[in-house]
Amino acid sequence: MGGRCFGAGTKWASFNLGASRPEECGDYYCWGETSPKKDYLSWSNYKWCNNTYTALTKYCWYIGYWYDKDGTVDFKQYLDPEDDAVTATLGGEWHTPSEDEQKELADYCTWTWTGSGCLVTSNINGNSIFLPAAGYYNDDNNLIASGEEGGYLSSYADDLNGSYSRTRFDQTGLIPKYSYPRYYGLPVRPVYGAHISVTGVSISAGELFIRMGEWRGISATVQPAGAYNKCCTWSVDDESVIKYNDYRRTVDAVGEGVAHLTAKTIDGGYEAVCTVHVQDIPVPEAIDLGLPSGTKWSSFNLGASAPEEFGKYYAWGEIEPKLSYDWDTYKWCSGSYDSLTKYNSDSSYGAVDGKTSLDPEDDAAQVWLGNGWHTPTKAQIQELISCCTWTWTKVNGIDGYLVEGASNSIFLPSSGFKNGTKLFNASINGETELSGDYWSSELDGGNRYAFRLDHYHPLTIAMIRCDHQSRNIGQSIRPVKN
Repeated sequence: MGGRCFGAGTKWASFNLGASRPEECGDYYCWGETSPKKDYLSWSNYKWCNNTYTALTKYCWYIGYWYDKDGTVDFKQYLDPEDDAVTATLGGEWHTPSEDEQKELADYCTWTWTGSGCLVTSNINGNSIFLPAAGYYNDDNNLIASGEEGGYLSSYADDLNGSYSRTRFDQTGLIPKYSYPRYYGLPVRPVYGAHISVTGVSISAGELFIRMGEWRGISATVQPAGAYNKCCTWSVDDESVIKYNDYRRTVDAVGEGVAHLTAKTIDGGYEAVCTVHVQDIPVPEAIDLGLPSGTKWSSFNLGASAPEEFGKYYAWGEIEPKLSYDWDTYKWCSGSYDSLTKYNSDSSYGAVDGKTSLDPEDDAAQVWLGNGWHTPTKAQIQELISCCTWTWTKVNGIDGYLVEGASNSIFLPSSGFKNGTKLFNASINGETELSGDYWSSELDGGNRYAFRLDHYHPLTIAMIRCDHQSRNIGQSIRPVKN
């Protein structure tokens, strides 16, 4: 059996496995079986299951299709050499083509229907092979679509119980990726060449921020592109925070905290890690106060679920709450206010980057809410102060200000602030010196201070102002949407 090179290294056989000429259909094989058989009836006589597709005994990556309750899912999706009909029959470097090798044939060749199959001609070197429209055997043990359709096995199993084919065609042309049940009988067109080993892996996101109860899709990319076995196993170091859904290929957030999702290649054991942050962040309503700028203010604080709740506390430019709010725990310095590493315009305070407004990835409101939400600017805070009526009141026992615009109102509770591990000036435990402290997205002075909205209400004097606070302090955020 000769091999025809198409210019990219992989050589394709001149005829099907079990045939002796290009126009012959050859033998038909179930995926993962090395011999043709008389009956292609159902899952009941398929080698790698126990009578049904929900009881796979090999090449199973999803727990719902795992039969042996005392074993584990093997996560295999590519044929082992001993289960490859081509390798078992021809030996050497002959093998059933991988999905990528079939895709290469599809992408770099011209497919011409001849009346009984397709002439496949390389666009690179002009060489060609003929693929007969051999059809396939189905549940009724009947040969279907012979002379009308061609579908050829790859070495790759699909996500559940089928086998992919990127070389399915009929007289209308090449049909995109298609999956046949594994017990169907299909022809095989062998290829020749050594399998390419995996050299590394990366994940589609190195870091994710997910609200509790939500999920994100995630995928792994194995290098090099032509590697034979691209399968990965996935593991989570803290399933109280996230779970990996191997059916949907998603990260599901189940509890607050930080966890790590690791993808590990079966070939070579290479790893890539995604750090996943989960917070319980309800989505607020955007309240139109009738402000001249059109800015809409959130109905409650970031991390709260009702107007009177304090929500979570954040140091300026950080996106997660923490136990202690000090310079030695602040993200954007090296332990002190004069060793800033980001957002600084004065060399006496550390590294200078000239940034005075939060980047999107450092804005907690943008990160957790998305959809146009962000931490307010200084101008938006000043507009709220000057264009609204502020009335000191209580909501469900919590002190704060009712802020009334031309059309609606919001309530800003006296949530106070955190310095170190302590909460100050919050409307709890009978406190009489109360303040509501809310970050803006801008620095004041370009180094250690950032602007904030501060409403202050001790027994002697009340103030509503836009002043500044040290960036390491933990304060509330009232998001806005433009």
